[in-house]
Amino acid sequence: MQSLQTVPALPYTVVKWETYERSYTVDPVRGEFRKTEIPHNVNIYGKQTRPWKSAARMKNEFLTLQFIRQFTNIPVPKPIYMEELDGAMSIVVEYIPGVPLDELPDTIRATAVEKATRLIEDNVLPQLRKLTSRHNGSLSGEVISPRRVQEESTKQEWSRIESLEPRFHFCHNDLAQHNILCDPQSGEVLAIIDWEYAGYYESVFEKPFWLHPFHEHSIDKEEISKLESLLSGTQSDRECAVLQDDHPQHST
Repeated sequence: MQSLQTVPALPYTVVKWETYERSYTVDPVRGEFRKTEIPHNVNIYGKQTRPWKSAARMKNEFLTLQFIRQFTNIPVPKPIYMEELDGAMSIVVEYIPGVPLDELPDTIRATAVEKATRLIEDNVLPQLRKLTSRHNGSLSGEVISPRRVQEESTKQEWSRIESLEPRFHFCHNDLAQHNILCDPQSGEVLAIIDWEYAGYYESVFEKPFWLHPFHEHSIDKEEISKLESLLSGTQSDRECAVLQDDHPQHST
């Protein structure tokens, strides 16, 4: 839930809110956006638990922002620094004063979706698919499966796969409307955010979630099963080519 709070030491207002996994702080004067993981329950040994791969995902996002800014011109926030606060991972990035695509007024949302589609299909995906690797997984060194797989799969740990050829392409893995910041007046895309699940995977992992708001998406059990097979190394991306039917212009 979002709330406004004035920090006593500062003569202006900052914005703070929390979700299940993260706390967020926007400092508009410093131009900074802070994301901090939220430790959860205390287990029987007196240690706080965290959401699945929480710290690894935070580290991966920071490293990915550095990587994307170095090797592409995809609009992303500038990473400023990463630190650990009281045992919780925290990253600070450039504050982008935009509005998530799915929160834009109805009067411009359809236009914004068209603009986002053009940017993603003509700019974002072609650049990401030029970034290849012989190993799958994230920049933090772990295989961080997309949220839709992690939430549905009984398997939570995946071993890295090595290929003779650089067949793994860099993927965002959650190109949803809520991760696309737009200008509230024009609908132009200002930044692609939330790269926690990004990494090198088969190109079929990248689904066009930006076309519809989150509440209109449903779990595709068949897709999850095929992505699990790819993560396990028991199926090739060519065998899973059917997953690209809804986005054929980007098949590999």
